[in-house]
Amino acid sequence: MRKNMISENLEQQKLKAQRIAKEKQEEDRIRRQLLEKFAHDDKLEQISREKARRKTIEHKKEVEKILVERRRIREQEAEQERIAEEKSRRSDEIKRKIIEEERQRLLADYEKKAASLAQKRREQEQNGL
Repeated sequence: MRKNMISENLEQQKLKAQRIAKEKQEEDRIRRQLLEKFAHDDKLEQISREKARRKTIEHKKEVEKILVERRRIREQEAEQERIAEEKSRRSDEIKRKIIEEERQRLLADYEKKAASLAQKRREQEQNGL
């Protein structure tokens, strides 16, 4: 019986050792799986960060491109406005010159008529005396 108990005790220890070894193997397997999963997640996160960084750079380039285009359009509009103002200024100057020439012509015509009328009046006055 004692031999039987010893044998049973050894059998229990052997089963316990097998169970502990099996649990350790399972724990090692879970550890490897988790480490692989975390490494995979880290890799995905790194790829995601790199993709986000590239997107940010792309967005900055696009914003700069849009700002450059807006500046170009504003400069073009300013140049068109300057040209329009110059045309308007020249047109006003031409109109002013035409008006001044016409005024001078009218004054000259008036002077001639006034001189002619004054001459006629003097002649009438001389003839009437």
